Amino acid sequence: MDRERFKVLMDHYRHPRNFGELDDADAKARETNPICGDVVEIYLKVRDGRISDVRFKGYGCAVSQASASLLTDNIKGMGVDEVKRLDEEYVVRLVGEEVVSEARRSCAVLSLRALKKALSEVR
Repeated sequence: MDRERFKVLMDHYRHPRNFGELDDADAKARETNPICGDVVEIYLKVRDGRISDVRFKGYGCAVSQASASLLTDNIKGMGVDEVKRLDEEYVVRLVGEEVVSEARRSCAVLSLRALKKALSEVR
């Protein structure tokens, strides 16, 4: 694995961005990985068709939690329609293709699954 990519991943795991709840969230959703027990809950605030704020909380492996931190950091300010089009490959590239083996893929995309579920609540 690329040393710099590993540093970024571990920094997001040890010092997650956007961690915590949004009391006045417009939408929220929780996803669990039944294979390993990782959990991610996403909170969204939407204004004028854009993600104005996003937070997450959860627990689990470095890949699932760092992925949630990276994803939430990257979608702030994006349009809801644009975020709805994000796919698993987007998250895999964020985390690092060399990190996300087939066994770790479900961990890496857990936050995306929670995000998509939360977006389904947004009008």
